[in-house]
Amino acid sequence: MTDAAQTQTDNHVLLTDLLQQVSRSFYLTLQVVPRAVRDQLGLAYLFARAADTIADTDLIDRSSRLQYLNQFKGQFARDLIDWEEVRGIQTALTPRQTDHAERRLLEQLEQCFRLYRELAPEDRERIRTLMSTLTKGMEMDLTLFPGDRLAALPTMADLDLYTYYVAGYVGEFWTAMVCAHLPSLAHWNQTEMARVGVRF
Repeated sequence: MTDAAQTQTDNHVLLTDLLQQVSRSFYLTLQVVPRAVRDQLGLAYLFARAADTIADTDLIDRSSRLQYLNQFKGQFARDLIDWEEVRGIQTALTPRQTDHAERRLLEQLEQCFRLYRELAPEDRERIRTLMSTLTKGMEMDLTLFPGDRLAALPTMADLDLYTYYVAGYVGEFWTAMVCAHLPSLAHWNQTEMARVGVRF
């Protein structure tokens, strides 16, 4: 098998078998999403789930989780992958995963970034913004909520911002991605639809 064929096979495994293992209902949702955006949305989900796994690895202290989360986030901030940092995250966190699917996801993190580098620059930018936003919510989880206890946020504005980081922005991201790839949505008011997506 040629290198190109092997890469295509590896990418197919990521976006089918692995995605199905870690996503449950999201994988089913993707089956009805237009093919033009299916891979981008699937890969974005894998990255979001990987970040969540890093933040939730409770066998590692919070400061270390925050450090690894920031290293992971940094791969998107620069749009230049530091492969040694990615491997360092894998080495530190993979052995501490008790969930088989999450362990496999971390094992395949390097391949996820290789697939990311193959995307169009505009799609990388959309995923980059998504990951920058979602990880802000995860950072809040690790810094604002002591131990395993929930704590009230000071104001409703803080709560609104938190929910935007951890969930609301996903609606904005989906809107941007489908509008960029589906000519049938050219008539949409993207700004208004993104606002609706955030609230949804």
